[in-house]
Amino acid sequence: MADDLFTFELGMEDMLHGHELAGRRLLSVTQAASCLGLTPFETRYAISRYRLDALLVTGEYRIATDWVRRFSTISKTEDFMDYDLVLSQMEIEGVHALMFDGRVRPLVESLRATGRSVSEIAGLVGHDRQFHYDGMPGDEEDPLDWYDLPSLGIWPETGDVRTWAQVLNLNADELAIEAGLCSGMDVGWPEIYDYLVPREVVNLPCPFVVSKPDRRKEDDGQMDLFQA
Repeated sequence: MADDLFTFELGMEDMLHGHELAGRRLLSVTQAASCLGLTPFETRYAISRYRLDALLVTGEYRIATDWVRRFSTISKTEDFMDYDLVLSQMEIEGVHALMFDGRVRPLVESLRATGRSVSEIAGLVGHDRQFHYDGMPGDEEDPLDWYDLPSLGIWPETGDVRTWAQVLNLNADELAIEAGLCSGMDVGWPEIYDYLVPREVVNLPCPFVVSKPDRRKEDDGQMDLFQA
């Protein structure tokens, strides 16, 4: 009984404020999902459908706490109803197994377990269709800062790789590799800004692949990366 007195759930704003007090203004998918009360899958889906703003850096999404707050207001609008319906359908176990692996049984078993008809399969897979972008232009000649990154107010004027990695909530080694930075040099905000703008998800060309940068061998010892 006494334990119940100390059992409570933090609200979204409390969790975001906790991250900000800890110096984290750019959150991972898992951290943002926890604040929003969503699963990591739901959060990635929101990003991929351009509902939740994010940066894609070193193969990982980073979501500003202000963007989490902005997204939370979408659920109060009528537009969110269609999004939420599609999302709930995609969450049915077995849809991805059918689409990407060609396996029908997991989806059939999932539908039967939930009392739904197998006739719904055609409608469900329609939400997971893939488009072919090979013949489309892939690069934006003059990327725009759609998110107004300077307004976040979290950027130092200059810093080394470790400093920028801490701000971005990233691994320093991977940031150095992808951004082409040397560990012993200070890098100014203008250079980091130019690096981040094309990595705003809204600016990404189609298709895009989320992958980690490959670690390259040091040619002459000039690049001595910080340890994470």
